[in-house]
Amino acid sequence: MNYTHMICMNCPHCHSKKTKKNGHTHYGKQNFQCNDCHRQFVEGGQDWFVSDHEKGIIGKLLLERISLAGVCRVMGVSQGWLMGYLKKLYADSPDDLNAILALPDNASYLSDRFDEEIERLKKNEKDTRFYTEIDNSELETSTETVDGEHIMDIYTESTDLYDSLEAGMVGDLLMDKLYSKEQGRRVEFFGIQLDEMWTFVGSKENKKWLWLALNPANRQIIAFHVGSRSAKDAQFFYEKIPTLFKGEVGFFSDYWQAYVSVFENEDHFGVGKDSGLTAYIERFNCTIRQRASRLVRKALSFSKSLEHHIGAIKYFICHYNLEIKALHV
Repeated sequence: MNYTHMICMNCPHCHSKKTKKNGHTHYGKQNFQCNDCHRQFVEGGQDWFVSDHEKGIIGKLLLERISLAGVCRVMGVSQGWLMGYLKKLYADSPDDLNAILALPDNASYLSDRFDEEIERLKKNEKDTRFYTEIDNSELETSTETVDGEHIMDIYTESTDLYDSLEAGMVGDLLMDKLYSKEQGRRVEFFGIQLDEMWTFVGSKENKKWLWLALNPANRQIIAFHVGSRSAKDAQFFYEKIPTLFKGEVGFFSDYWQAYVSVFENEDHFGVGKDSGLTAYIERFNCTIRQRASRLVRKALSFSKSLEHHIGAIKYFICHYNLEIKALHV
């Protein structure tokens, strides 16, 4: 054994001097192995090891709309190495999706939503005539007074929306306008937003639906599931929603029938897109569709295996939740 190499040959990856001979390559060159990091290398070989800095850049590229082949070309790594690295990234993604699991103060949250809905109605061009009439003091003649005080002043001082409603202390015209639409649910319930989006693996005939649940208080994704659009997969999706939210909040979704049976024990409401009650989750659908190359409808970067498909989606959601958390700090 040549002990000179054991002493003088440094590992090109971790620079350790504790190396040893380890057979020969298929080209006949002497192969060495590091006793510390267990990397194999040859004398005079090219240092092809990927630095931590480069791995950080690769991790960011995997979150954008670029194919795996494109990442290899940009970073100068092999596709075999990249596949092994992304498997590790996917496996290390936390099951809690980096989401903050907490409920907002219900009274404060609903009060803010009520104010937002009133402002939304006031800014609606179709309601110009309605609010012109209110500005012309018709509201004063169409509402009651209590102890000589204007009821809108009383409502402003009240901190309980429901006490105000029960006491009839809100202008009839304004409240009828709000509660005649689905937006009224937004001021009655704190609701988790649900939706499902179409994806595929291998070919467009192999459809895989992505079920998503979003917490509107912090706009983070709290659960996801990949499967069919059946009631069975809807049940799997429901089971992945943290128990903190079950029985405590409402759930807003589209009118897909699978939700009705699965969420029958919850305060579930089917709403249309124009209600705004699923606006945040619809916006996230657009974000992940545009940024995750595997979800682009007409591209060659679609997933070839379900395992990698789910791993890539989970990896994206985990980083998305961290980004949203940083924005709301």
